Amino acid sequence: MPASSNASSRSAPPQASAKLSQAAAVLSGEPGAMTLCYLQTLNEIAAEQNSTIVFPLPIDLLGLMPGAKH
Repeated sequence: MPASSNASSRSAPPQASAKLSQAAAVLSGEPGAMTLCYLQTLNEIAAEQNSTIVFPLPIDLLGLMPGAKH
């Protein structure tokens, strides 16, 4: 294995850690960011697997939808 690939593999964990830390800072500053990430992941899984994913939705959230009767 060339010396340059060893150097890049040693720097990968600190770089990955820094990227994860930056992502956590961004996500923690936006209240709905994690929900959007979760939904995007579900969408990607369903598209790759050609399947439908059903997940529970709290009934109180239905009242927040546009056109919902109060």
